[in-house]
Amino acid sequence: MKRVIGIVGVFFAAALWAAPIKVACIGDSITYGYNVKNFATESYPAQLQQMLGDGYEVKNFGNSGRVSFCTPSVVQMRCVGSSI
Repeated sequence: MKRVIGIVGVFFAAALWAAPIKVACIGDSITYGYNVKNFATESYPAQLQQMLGDGYEVKNFGNSGRVSFCTPSVVQMRCVGSSI
């Protein structure tokens, strides 16, 4: 029985390490990718995703038209309420 628990523990630990680390980029229009031709590939969160690789999941929570700081209500609405 101990051997079965040990094997299950190894698989569980491997599954935890396989999950990507999540990174939330919160900010204004610069974070969003304002004034770039393709924000999906040229915004800094997209470039950060490319640099970090598959072990990370980078999400862009930039909001064009907002000031450069996030109030608690913006963080709650855009980040905490989503599945980052």
